[in-house]
Amino acid sequence: MTKQQENIFSKIRSVVKNYTLHSALCTLIFVSCGQDEECRYPMHAPLRIGFYEMTTDIPTGITTSTAVTIDSVDVHGIGGEVGIRFLQARTIGLSLNKLSEVSEFIFLFYDVRLETRFAVDTVRIFHETHEEFLSFECGILTTFTIDSVRTTTTNNYIDSIVINSTAVNTFNNAQHIQIFRRTW
Repeated sequence: MTKQQENIFSKIRSVVKNYTLHSALCTLIFVSCGQDEECRYPMHAPLRIGFYEMTTDIPTGITTSTAVTIDSVDVHGIGGEVGIRFLQARTIGLSLNKLSEVSEFIFLFYDVRLETRFAVDTVRIFHETHEEFLSFECGILTTFTIDSVRTTTTNNYIDSIVINSTAVNTFNNAQHIQIFRRTW
């Protein structure tokens, strides 16, 4: 083999070696910059509501609250949310309206034994809406801060409402609102 042929083969080997090195480097960079395409962050921040009853011990006068189980309640969001039926519920979770500062719900309470609706109440929750961009995979997380709660009682099932926690987010698993039923 002549010197000229050796130089040509040497250059070819060098080009192939550099091409292989560059290809491997580009592949490594491309793979490492790839997106995860999976959001591992909880994206739903439900409003948690618990049902309670106040009882007063007559001899001592001490009032206590006790969690109660509701036979059946249908909850309809005014202006968007589809109705949801909860059976044998002590707590429920609802989505607040992120396009408004007020979320309104109609509560239809049923007595399963009698197969009749016996109370209808409307609850208005006033809140601030907060949006935070998390990532391309997750998108925007919407959280809320409850300002106040009002009820328009039609059949007097709801006696009172207490705000237990104002922060409605994915970090806070607390019960946000306690609904106290009227004792008959």
